[in-house]
Amino acid sequence: MSPCKVILVLEQCSSGFATGDGGRQTDENKAKGTCMTIKHIRPEVLAMPDPVAAFSAVEAVAARQGLPPEHIIKLDANENPYGPSPKVQAAMAAGQAWHLYPDITHQALNRALAAYAGVSPEQVVATSGCDELIAMLAQLLIGPGDEAIDNAPTFAIYSLVVHVQGGHMVVVPRLREQHYALDTPAILRALSERTRLIFVCNPNNPTGGLTPQRDIEALLETGIVVAVDETYHEFAGVTMAPLLQRYENLVVMRSMSKWSGLAGLRVGYGLFHPDLARQMRKLRMPFNVNLAGYVAALASLDDVAYLHANVAKMIAERERLLQLLQGIPFLHCYPSHANFVLCDVTGVPAGRLRDEMEKEGVLVRVYQSMYLPNAIRISVGKPQHTEAAIAALHTAGQRLKLL
Repeated sequence: MSPCKVILVLEQCSSGFATGDGGRQTDENKAKGTCMTIKHIRPEVLAMPDPVAAFSAVEAVAARQGLPPEHIIKLDANENPYGPSPKVQAAMAAGQAWHLYPDITHQALNRALAAYAGVSPEQVVATSGCDELIAMLAQLLIGPGDEAIDNAPTFAIYSLVVHVQGGHMVVVPRLREQHYALDTPAILRALSERTRLIFVCNPNNPTGGLTPQRDIEALLETGIVVAVDETYHEFAGVTMAPLLQRYENLVVMRSMSKWSGLAGLRVGYGLFHPDLARQMRKLRMPFNVNLAGYVAALASLDDVAYLHANVAKMIAERERLLQLLQGIPFLHCYPSHANFVLCDVTGVPAGRLRDEMEKEGVLVRVYQSMYLPNAIRISVGKPQHTEAAIAALHTAGQRLKLL
């Protein structure tokens, strides 16, 4: 499939807000403003669709389905079911400086992240979640008319931030027949003199596939900045961070949300060549990592063995979940290197399957878009969550006459 330029492709992905993926549009979302100040807003922003929440709050689902909130099993956002390290709760409870700003230079956090990642502190840039890091990278590299390369289906925020900067996203579709593998030759053909940035989510969200190092190196050899999103790398056991010693155009983006269970505290970080990191810091807002996130991240990095043990449990449960899902006739599921499993749905719109599973108190993510026409993504939980998800799928399948 040939690459194409797009204004905005939120439908292809996996962010908290998306369109075209089965989200529930409300009248309030559809309402158009009449404020005269609208004329001063940048056209790139006006052209964007209104966001539709891809996830429902537990309380909202419980009220909608008449279920107790504690009976809702949330498998739609790839959150860590084991939560943070006990050291995080202890550190938060012991904190007495919440009225003060955190260290604006992130010195202690940068040292701890560097030790964990195997780089030097001057190569680390800490951010308020990986989303902020992605936005800062676009601010650094993308101007009006510049291009970036996206590989759909993948994470939505890449397209969003490039569009906001006035750039064009060139979409090179992944190879569906090869479990959504990266089409590296097509990417190389799609490069132009305006290409400033190539995004590679590895493992990819929402498909779970892993791109081999040789493909990453082929992209790096072009000299264009290659941003490898390693949000889920702990679940794959693979990282491109050692390549930073050879390629100054490599950026490794990471998150504390998944492996360490800090999704609600928003801590991410990037690994760069020191010169590139210095330029990135010019764009970082003061105190961007809040004090609670700062304290929690330090406590997590002081308890890596405990957290990695939880990751190992999730990897084992991922394989069990995949095996059980493969026994459901109306699903075609893909092997995963992350903490979720993607399944194509046959015989019924994926949104209907999602709705029937919600009636059983199990939440999953639905995709109904150009690059994922009819699929659900199920996050890995604890063993009892897997059992509930499989039971909900069977119940939904019977209601929908798929079994």
